[in-house]
Amino acid sequence: MEYQDRRRAQEAGSSRCEACGAIFRCGAAAGDEGCWCAALPRVPVVDGVAGCFCPDCLAARVAEQALKPPGH
Repeated sequence: MEYQDRRRAQEAGSSRCEACGAIFRCGAAAGDEGCWCAALPRVPVVDGVAGCFCPDCLAARVAEQALKPPGH
């Protein structure tokens, strides 16, 4: 995503999902005390992607992580 697009999304209190490109509301970007994602388990960085994910993509990553055997 280009810097100007990312900046506009942050100014509007929204973010673009690093996985699918969907625009979603980010509490951190909006200046809220917290974000909806804080209620979910943290997932490790996958394929070098360390940005925010939309609710659907983050839920899918959490589910994938839950299926992996410990230590993998």
